[in-house]
Amino acid sequence: MGTYHYAYLINEIGVQEITDFIVTHTVQKLEEAVRAGDYQNCLLWSRFFGEQYKYDLVKRTFLFDKLKDFFNLGKGEVGVINLVCTVLETCHGYLDSKRIQSKNQTFLLLVEFKV
Repeated sequence: MGTYHYAYLINEIGVQEITDFIVTHTVQKLEEAVRAGDYQNCLLWSRFFGEQYKYDLVKRTFLFDKLKDFFNLGKGEVGVINLVCTVLETCHGYLDSKRIQSKNQTFLLLVEFKV
C-alpha cells in the first residue's frame, strides 16, 4: 500500500458491494493491528481509511464512530492516538468544522484531551 490512490479507483468503480467490502476489511485490519499492538500497520491502514473518507466511501458519522471505537479498543495508547491523528490529518481538508455535528465536536474535544 505504498500509494493511496486506491480509494479513488474504488470510488470510480462505483459498485457498492465492493466499496462496503473494502471499508469493512479496512476497519477489521485496523482493529486487528490495534489489538496486536502493531502500530506500523495501524498507520498504513489509518491513512487508507482517511483516503476512503476523502472519496466519500466512508460517511462522516461512520468515520467518527469508528475512531471512538479505536480509542476505546486501544484505551488511549500512544499508537491509537497516532492512528486517530493520522486519519484526521489525511482527511483534514475535507472536514469542514462548520458542518461537523455536535456529536463529532465532542469527539474532537476527546482527541484534544487525550493528546
